[in-house]
Amino acid sequence: MPKYFYKCKECDVEMYFFHSMSEKKENCEKCGREQCLEKIPSQFTTNHNSQEEKTGDIVKRNIKELKVDLEEQKESLSNEFYNANK
Repeated sequence: MPKYFYKCKECDVEMYFFHSMSEKKENCEKCGREQCLEKIPSQFTTNHNSQEEKTGDIVKRNIKELKVDLEEQKESLSNEFYNANK
């Protein structure tokens, strides 16, 4: 699922959620207000190095970074589940 960034109009907190493209978050989990979240546009950037990088190397590096992010998400959810079932 894609990662979407939101900002609360009331408490100014930025947060992100993983959800489908058709889903939209509207309620802030931090301050509890309803219909106050606005989606922050994603920014796509590229790094231009003085050295030429092969596309495959860039893809492999990004896959490795995404795996780390996924493991962090799994750990967070696992801790959340564990704490909820105590």
